[in-house]
Amino acid sequence: MYIRRVCLVFCAMIFCSCALLLKIYDIAAYKESAVSALSGQYTRKVKVLERNGFVLDRNENIISHKVESSLCVVNPKGVRDENGVVSYLEKSAATGISEIIEKLRKNEPFSVTLKDFPEESAPAGLYVFENYTENDNFFCRHLLGYYNSENKGVTGVYRRFSDTLSLLSGSVEYRYDADPGGNPFADNNFCISDKNYSSKTGVVLTVDEKIQRICDEVCEDMLFDGAVLVCSVSDGSVLALSSRPLYDKDNIAKSLDSPHGDLINKAFSRYAPGSVFKTVVAASALEKDEALYNFEYECTGSVEIGDKIFRCHNLSGHGKQTMKEAYANSCNTYFYALAKETGYEEICYTARRMGIGDETAACGLAVKEASFPKEDETHTDAYLANMAIGQGDMLLSPFDVMKITLCAVSGEKAEFSLVKKIIYPSESVEIENKTVKKRVLGEETAEKLAEMMRFCVTDGTGSGAYDENLKTSGKTATAQSGQYKDGKEVLHRWFAGFFPSEKPELAVVVFCDGHAQNNAPPSKIFLEIAKRTQL
Repeated sequence: MYIRRVCLVFCAMIFCSCALLLKIYDIAAYKESAVSALSGQYTRKVKVLERNGFVLDRNENIISHKVESSLCVVNPKGVRDENGVVSYLEKSAATGISEIIEKLRKNEPFSVTLKDFPEESAPAGLYVFENYTENDNFFCRHLLGYYNSENKGVTGVYRRFSDTLSLLSGSVEYRYDADPGGNPFADNNFCISDKNYSSKTGVVLTVDEKIQRICDEVCEDMLFDGAVLVCSVSDGSVLALSSRPLYDKDNIAKSLDSPHGDLINKAFSRYAPGSVFKTVVAASALEKDEALYNFEYECTGSVEIGDKIFRCHNLSGHGKQTMKEAYANSCNTYFYALAKETGYEEICYTARRMGIGDETAACGLAVKEASFPKEDETHTDAYLANMAIGQGDMLLSPFDVMKITLCAVSGEKAEFSLVKKIIYPSESVEIENKTVKKRVLGEETAEKLAEMMRFCVTDGTGSGAYDENLKTSGKTATAQSGQYKDGKEVLHRWFAGFFPSEKPELAVVVFCDGHAQNNAPPSKIFLEIAKRTQL
């Protein structure tokens, strides 16, 4: 009995030993997969950088983001020369070097902010990336727009291309394997991943960064309330757009309470155009009969039309004038007479051909359509008189005034373009812009309009835009808004022109909202932009 019991215990011990040996063999045989499973369970992932998709200018300079620092990811287990790493980091690290050395000794990966991007190559174990942050509140604010707390574009380009910019966002993260306590394994399998962060992918605008900065700087000094629009004469592409006042993208609630409509893009809004519309009336008259260029009228300061007295801004009168002189002097009574000679339908027809009343294509951005009468609408002589000087119920945006200006330069109509292409990681997709020019005014008409706009600057109301070293051309306007402030009617002011006069390159429209006191008239703002872009 005793011997039998000993045999059973012995057999049990043999069985357990065999089972244990088999288990040890199993662990040894599958060590690699077991460790891999364990490390996957305790993989540490750290995202250190992220950004939205870029918006770039026509030369593919990034304008939506800026770089004021860089970030260095340090993998202590990948460091081969600790002294070299310390020397590299202490030159520009925002963190004290003693703290960096302490982190190196712990063997756990970490990141360090650098004040700049080092020119020298990073030592083994270090990975350096530019730190992209969204541009400030100043540059190109109304055109770019802003993101809400959920990182969705609310206005401008950020809204129009919200899905695209989200798709083209980028990030940098690193991963390493650690035990449940967070301690890196000896073979920690460190991996750093740049997910489109360093790639120049995004939406490429027609905007020129240099010209945009000039406009922003000039507006900051001279324009409190209004807008500036700059376009290329050759193809109608938008080179710069500034609207004022600016809003604080980090404090939208404050801007909502502003009486000046800080969040409104004034370049996309409509206003009474005033005398800049005289360019259309002059073009209509010349298209009807070129002899009207010599049409004379004597301005006495006022004229009775129907049962109403219409006055010129020069109450004593301008005397006898031709079209060129009346245009330069912005004589209202002359243009009342010229509009009557030309005809309501002819003026409407020419304005439509120039693009007034058409939907403005600015790559899907919300430019308000002009409020403009139709040829077949009934009208009175008084209505035609108001129309002749850009008053009444007519409302145009700076884009509409730009249409008039571009047509006056060459007699051709071109669609605006604002976006050139979208750059994806694997390809670039060009945006189809309808820039095929269409002649809408005769060459002689365009020549005479350009001559009148030059004369307006040299001998007329546009003298504020005159510079002896830079030939400029343009038209001034003061428009009644129909709104009153402190008992006085609010007057909007415009200047629309181009330069150089002989071989035009840029067209500029300046709008000054009369609800605020600006530091300079629009002609002076135009001239300052013209000077700075020619430097």
